[in-house]
Amino acid sequence: DQRYFFELALTLPQSEINKQLGVFMLTVDLRSSDKEMLASSKQSSMLPFESNMIAVFRKLSLLFPLSAGLLEETRTITLLAFDNYVDVSAKRSLSYVEVTLGVPNPASFSSSLQSIQIQSSKLRYGKEMSPIQEFFRSLRWPCAFL
Repeated sequence: DQRYFFELALTLPQSEINKQLGVFMLTVDLRSSDKEMLASSKQSSMLPFESNMIAVFRKLSLLFPLSAGLLEETRTITLLAFDNYVDVSAKRSLSYVEVTLGVPNPASFSSSLQSIQIQSSKLRYGKEMSPIQEFFRSLRWPCAFL
């Protein structure tokens, strides 16, 4: 049986709304062509913390690229949704992936803080490596120095 991984990369603006929101929930559902759920993953995440002093230093050091529009104030968060997923039935094979973002306790947030601002997202998936492939991959850097 071939094993697969699914990871989601979210690029979030460092906006006040995203900072105030804090923790958000990410649900990834793998579904068949008849919309039957094959697997589900739920996890929490947030923008990485950055102190005010570090934020000011980073903005000053990147002042020219930021003001020229060459860089944007964003952070990318990569979340592993599934590791070692196996498609168990050929009759109900994976057809699509459904991703849902939300706040953990919506009633405790104002309506303006219940939406996460996302600049872009990428869903990456692929075949997991076999143990032998993992072994040779782990030797890649030591062999490079020989």
